[in-house]
Amino acid sequence: MSFTDVEIVRKHLLGAIIEEREIAALPITLVGQTSFKLPDKNLQTASEIVKWKYTVHPCVDGPLELIAGKGIPIKDDHLVPGSVVVTLNDGLDTVYYEEKDYRIDYMHGMIFRLEHGAIPDQQFVYVYYEKYELFTLNSDYTIDYEDGYIARTQNSDIPDGATVLIDYTICKGGIEDELIDQAIIEAEDIILRSLAPEYDALSTDQGLETAATLLALSIVARGLAAGTLTSDRASDAYNRAREWQNLSAFWERKAWDAMGPFLDPCSLRSPVAQ
Repeated sequence: MSFTDVEIVRKHLLGAIIEEREIAALPITLVGQTSFKLPDKNLQTASEIVKWKYTVHPCVDGPLELIAGKGIPIKDDHLVPGSVVVTLNDGLDTVYYEEKDYRIDYMHGMIFRLEHGAIPDQQFVYVYYEKYELFTLNSDYTIDYEDGYIARTQNSDIPDGATVLIDYTICKGGIEDELIDQAIIEAEDIILRSLAPEYDALSTDQGLETAATLLALSIVARGLAAGTLTSDRASDAYNRAREWQNLSAFWERKAWDAMGPFLDPCSLRSPVAQ
């Protein structure tokens, strides 16, 4: 008999669901047709953009009339962040400042005049920028969204051994049942080895169910913290791992509090999270 189950544990995890996240400009090196393992799984289908910067000289578009409250399209999209220079004329005599005089939507190739900046309403400007070359799914690369693998195709325009950049979205989702199952097994093993003689695997006390659920949650959170540190390259990985570790420690304390009335005084407590 099990003190808890996957469904009970999953209900308590609803508040700890993995949120959808955007990964931007992750460098990956594609050699031959060997699959490259991305640091994430469960990618959102068709969310990826595989690209590299190929322009030797900046592109230019203009004159463009900047109108208050209106986004003005630039002739290219997927611009390289930080590469834009906006000038009054093609002689570069007057240069304006990003986020002070104008704002750029780099992905969609749009420029917006800022109300309190130095660019007058209906002013014509020139926009200098660099852009990415985009690669095409199935023609240049293949991707396994579920397991997070990407590879060059045989006739890819991506040079063999080239380092390119990839953007993608990680789907919002929960915790895999296999991880919860294993956590329940570990939690109940710890509990059974710690019980007083009058309790065993057939005991039906609510306190034991609560303790097993909380201890399983602690083990799941500990596993997620370790997984975040070892496989996630995002800049906030350490902070997110620490959040899981703190949650693991909180659930562990609650588990042993719930288990107190059922413990064998002679048993040694086995910590499962630090």
